[in-house]
Amino acid sequence: MSTKKIGVAVIGCGIVGGATAKLLVNDKELLKTRTGMELELKYIVDVNFSRAQELGLESSLYQSDLDKVLNDPEI
Repeated sequence: MSTKKIGVAVIGCGIVGGATAKLLVNDKELLKTRTGMELELKYIVDVNFSRAQELGLESSLYQSDLDKVLNDPEI
């Protein structure tokens, strides 16, 4: 049986959003085991990425255009 893959966008990278993004990146396999789904962080949406940078999250995830994210069919 194949695992369902779900694209996730975190809106805001403050305390809660940053922790959520780190969890999605660092505990990918644990989340897959517990949920039966592969949760893939596709975007971190914010206007200031200093917190995301502090957390070591990849800059390829950064997006400031919320409309682009909301219109992405993979999310």
